[in-house]
Amino acid sequence: MTGIFEQVSVFLNYINYSVISFTDVQSEPFTYFSSVLPIVYSNVDKQKESIIKENRKKSGVYNWINNVNGNSYVGSSVNLSKRLSEYLNVNYLLRRDNMSINKALLKYGYSYFSLLILEYCEPEVCIEREQYYIDLYKPEYNILKLAGSRLGYTHTEETLTKLKNRKVSAEWRFLMSEKSKGDKNPMFGRTGDKNPMFGTVKPKGSGPRRGPL
Repeated sequence: MTGIFEQVSVFLNYINYSVISFTDVQSEPFTYFSSVLPIVYSNVDKQKESIIKENRKKSGVYNWINNVNGNSYVGSSVNLSKRLSEYLNVNYLLRRDNMSINKALLKYGYSYFSLLILEYCEPEVCIEREQYYIDLYKPEYNILKLAGSRLGYTHTEETLTKLKNRKVSAEWRFLMSEKSKGDKNPMFGRTGDKNPMFGTVKPKGSGPRRGPL
């Protein structure tokens, strides 16, 4: 387990990272930082075993911080031990190197990252709490600024409504468009009666003509 003095030292740096200026409804600035003391793993490379062991059978929100440039990533899981063990598996990262955080972990190495458990929470509110911290910290490695579902998690109706009502960024629309291009589109190459739209769309010129010939 992380030594108490080391954890306090890292947390003091964390406060500098997490203090954020807001403006309230009267447009008066004030300072805020979370009153929840996060669990800090300041050297992930040396603390892999502790990370997996101490987060077993727990759900919550985690935060990767690049100690070199300060860039970060916020995520959540209903099974933190399993999720974090995936990050700590180089082969897993290599298979999913399209994610910014995975690329960064591979590039810099675990010894240059700190891992924070921002809070433990009930599984049904994981996504809401993840969204809270994404909005709060605006983490650079989160390409999508909308908290997504995790394996084994089912959104509540209230959460689904909140997520549906959020403004979708142009960046998210671009990524979704890229995912549907060419052979990534489930309809790619499906023609004739193999296409589910077969028989429902009339070819041009098949309808009655209108106007002068």
